[in-house]
Amino acid sequence: MSKRGRNPDSEVLLAFKRFKSAGHRVDRAQCNACGHIRSWQTTDLRHHLLGCSKYNQGKEEEDAEREVLEQQKLVVPVIGAVMSRVLQEQIAEAVILDGLPLDAFEDHKHLAPILKRFYPTVKLPTGNQISRTFLPRLYKRLQKQVCKHVNDATLLNLIADESNNIRRQRVQNLCVNIPGHGAFYWDSEIVNGDTCDGDWHADWLDHRFQTVSNGETSRINSVSMDTCPTQMKASRILGARPAYKHVFFVPCSSHGLQLLIKDVITIPWFSERVKQAQAIVTAFTSASKQLAILRDLMQSTTGSTYSFVLSVITRWGTQIAMIKSVRRAYPALLKYANSLPGDAGKEIRDVIPTIENGQFWVDLDFAFDVLEPLDKAIKKSESDTATLQYVIPMWKDCRRHLQRILTRRPEIVDYQEWETQTFKPRFLRQTEDIHIIAYLLNPITAGDDDIPFHTAIEITSILHKFFKRQGIDNQNGMGQTLELRYREERFHHGHFIWEYKHNMRTFWKVARSIAPAIAPVAIRLASTPCNSVPSERSFSILKLLHNKLRNRLRPDKVNMLQYIYINKRVLERIKADQATEAELIELEDALLKIGEDHTRNPELNSDVEVVELIEAIEDEEEEEKA
Repeated sequence: MSKRGRNPDSEVLLAFKRFKSAGHRVDRAQCNACGHIRSWQTTDLRHHLLGCSKYNQGKEEEDAEREVLEQQKLVVPVIGAVMSRVLQEQIAEAVILDGLPLDAFEDHKHLAPILKRFYPTVKLPTGNQISRTFLPRLYKRLQKQVCKHVNDATLLNLIADESNNIRRQRVQNLCVNIPGHGAFYWDSEIVNGDTCDGDWHADWLDHRFQTVSNGETSRINSVSMDTCPTQMKASRILGARPAYKHVFFVPCSSHGLQLLIKDVITIPWFSERVKQAQAIVTAFTSASKQLAILRDLMQSTTGSTYSFVLSVITRWGTQIAMIKSVRRAYPALLKYANSLPGDAGKEIRDVIPTIENGQFWVDLDFAFDVLEPLDKAIKKSESDTATLQYVIPMWKDCRRHLQRILTRRPEIVDYQEWETQTFKPRFLRQTEDIHIIAYLLNPITAGDDDIPFHTAIEITSILHKFFKRQGIDNQNGMGQTLELRYREERFHHGHFIWEYKHNMRTFWKVARSIAPAIAPVAIRLASTPCNSVPSERSFSILKLLHNKLRNRLRPDKVNMLQYIYINKRVLERIKADQATEAELIELEDALLKIGEDHTRNPELNSDVEVVELIEAIEDEEEEEKA
């Protein structure tokens, strides 16, 4: 209580500095805004504030700032119990799809406080909840969707492969390709101490095939596997069983083309250049300081820095990447050699003569020109859209390229001899009769009957065997095939059907009525992938999800993580990206029906999947109760 007047309010206390002064019985007050000094009397001080221009100006500025802050204040959405469950499910799904640690949203992590600023009422899922509750639930939900697509498909292309996980355990997996949809990941199994020979693989695949097709093996169109002897033997064993007599067994064309690169690189001239380039890469990658100096030179000469790529002896696509990385660093390497640091080690000094040798760089450019088209063919063969009819044309293109470029340098290799001793055996080993049939039934190749290293009699014999195996009358099948190749009678030049020749599958769907003997099997060939890339891709994702930091994950958890990570993306590609107007109206009605105040949370309005998720949660709860 002041000695005179009423109690000072907070405004006065904040606006004035109170102090004692000699010669004055009453405390003094100094205005913080203008510095004016007067007696500490609350009423007088308030009158001063009313007339203090500096104080009032500052107060107006504070009010303006406060108003801006009020306008920027976050409006917290009103979220009901059901929508809270939905948000938990979506957070768990995001953690799995992005490959995040399962405990990413626990309180001791940094993501949780950020999300709670927007949804403070939502209880974020813990790592244990995601692992034990949400992961199995999402897996089962997604499994229903995938199984529906697989069960509805008339043709199934199955892809199998084997590799190792982070624990060095052998893993066998299976993917299912549906024409027009893409490849779903189906299953994987840890192979323990079993002897994985051709018979074991055949039995394992047989069991899985029966499960995928629900016992309807007639729906299985093709099986793609690696070109290793074990898997090739498994293909022969399965092909001899009556249930799979109609199935196309397809070796992976990408592996065959990679082995072609191996054949080129093992030519002594190429081997020496690859060895020299590898020595440069190895020398710098093992000397951190010299590599840092080289990168500074890269920055000054090219404006950016590049990494070296080491070639791996069992991965035949890495050699061209290594050569490309060395060629890209040429200006910096030359500058480095001209100003060689005094502390450069012996390994660096040993490669300096190679760097300063102009002929080495000319030879490296030539090696790159030889290998680049082969590398492009590999990438083309690894596409999801690469089907059987593209295999023979790719090999023919590679042959033409090698013949054209290597015959210009006879000092490197006698091309005719190399083709006979190396290219021909590789072509015959990596291409099967099924590739030749697909080439002959491809309308775009009509009129070009040149199939390397095969005579007309051999091709006719291949056709006869194929028609017999597929249950097609030889006379009808051969007659319709020859009419296609020569564009005669039902396939005459003026027929409108040739407008569809660039799409083999469409061409034969249209031609079903005019060539009923071979059209069904041609459609199947045009729907058959020529690679085992989906299985290899799933192993890459396995290494992403099951890494050194997460090596204690159980196999069943890893399988579920893989399943969701791969198949959710495939399903998203199948499904339309944007909801239609009718779907948005349906969403709004559903949100109103469950009592959610969606007007306070407009972001949820555009998410059509919310309705489906709510329905799925309700169905699961009913199943759990039952």
